Amino acid sequence: LDVLIKAFKKREERNLKLILTVLAVALCFGACKKGGEAELTGHIKMGVENFKSAIDGEANPQILDYRSADEYNAGHIPGAISMPVATSDLVEDSQYMRNIQSQFSTTKKLFIYGGTDSWGVNGNVLPGLIADIWGKDKTILLDGGYNAWVKAGYPTE
Repeated sequence: LDVLIKAFKKREERNLKLILTVLAVALCFGACKKGGEAELTGHIKMGVENFKSAIDGEANPQILDYRSADEYNAGHIPGAISMPVATSDLVEDSQYMRNIQSQFSTTKKLFIYGGTDSWGVNGNVLPGLIADIWGKDKTILLDGGYNAWVKAGYPTE
């Protein structure tokens, strides 16, 4: 890094330091934990206890279960709406995102969960895409997915 900095003129050196500082701060915000929550790729990831408390604190919470229909039918978080991810390329599947927008209000928080862990197929992509529409503060992903919910002993339907 020192060799690179010396290679730049004085004003370019200041610009490089500023860019590196901004990059370091951005990386810290993406990885730092605070209050049982971690901010990741545009959405909030919560542990099961915080996720349950947040749902309990909402009037008529919006809950999206993106697992397969079979998994949903075998059991799901009470009140969750099943919208299985049908493709591995959600960026290209704009119809899926339109379906979510037609089913859920963008003025309220949207609680999202998948299966075994929240980082399965599209576990990170889907909440990030939803956060682009809902906003980072209103897009909440269950860390550990449905299995963490069951393991914690919370009710299912």
